[in-house]
Amino acid sequence: MPPHFQTETRYERPSYSGRPPLPTLASASLGGRIITLGGLAYVAATTLYIVVGSIINSDSVRFSVLGWIFDIVQIFATLCFALGLVGLYSQLRRRSALGLIGLALVAVAFLASALPATYFAFRTALWAFAGMGADNLPFEQGFFAATVWTETLLLTVGVFLLGVATFRERILGRWRILPLIVSLMNAPKIWIFMLIFDTQVPWAVFGMLIVLRSLAWTILGMALWNYGSRKEAAGGRSAGLPG
Repeated sequence: MPPHFQTETRYERPSYSGRPPLPTLASASLGGRIITLGGLAYVAATTLYIVVGSIINSDSVRFSVLGWIFDIVQIFATLCFALGLVGLYSQLRRRSALGLIGLALVAVAFLASALPATYFAFRTALWAFAGMGADNLPFEQGFFAATVWTETLLLTVGVFLLGVATFRERILGRWRILPLIVSLMNAPKIWIFMLIFDTQVPWAVFGMLIVLRSLAWTILGMALWNYGSRKEAAGGRSAGLPG
């Protein structure tokens, strides 16, 4: 067959333009939903911990198991918080160094938050099944204090840096100051109070501070969710306009 009569058969990939793309962690709405999920779980676990913890004996095994469950939920909430903040960082028009460092610090804070729960799971197992008192485990107070201080400080500084970056670019609109407020709620206020006044924080005050922290996470998640949904809706309307 002459060359000018030859035809070339090409494979055309099917078009999925009619189907909306799956959201990724770079999506503000998905990030907001993830943070909201973790925040609501955190609120529920905190309320249960405070109410039940005020009823049962703090020296009992049940109280230690309750504390371990709370630590597990806190790890889950921190993971949701760290993953959801990727959606907040992705809204920056310029990849700022402050935002990237802040996001990295939050990720390291999540890793630090897993250490106390892992340790206390081991401690509870020894205490419950081997009859070994918790006081016999070495370095418990120092280990707990070091990991909690590390987690809270990294979380506070990380969210603050990310909040400064998003505040500069007016992300979240009128709620743009919310990440800075959340960073303040993450500050180790309980430990600072104990160091200054050399006394234990009352149980009611302890519970109120943790509940406020979990509520701040939830509100930030809902604000990011709403911001992402409005942005996606605006993008869909602009894409539907004739060129």
